[in-house]
Amino acid sequence: MERTGLSNPAITKIVHRLAALGHVDRRKDGSDGRRYALSVTPEHRRDLARLFAPMAEAMNGLVNGMDDVERAAVTRWLTGTVEILRRSTAELTGSRLCRIPGDRGRVGER
Repeated sequence: MERTGLSNPAITKIVHRLAALGHVDRRKDGSDGRRYALSVTPEHRRDLARLFAPMAEAMNGLVNGMDDVERAAVTRWLTGTVEILRRSTAELTGSRLCRIPGDRGRVGER
């Protein structure tokens, strides 16, 4: 919840929708009956694999066409970009500009 800013009710609603659509299975946690373990359903996993297969093949073709120097440059750029995005997200999340007046900083509590 801390990372997403979503309230417990909002997360529960999302999980209910995902389960109703057949995307996830919910199972009670054996050690804590208040918690649930979520897992992607086999059907949804197959659907995702089928949907993403063309993109994965194209991406593999792109990477396979690069030499080691090109791959290293792309890796450096991607790693740096992810780090900048993480830092920026942390800064923005703490910014007063991202808060709604009267909101306690959580999304989904209205």
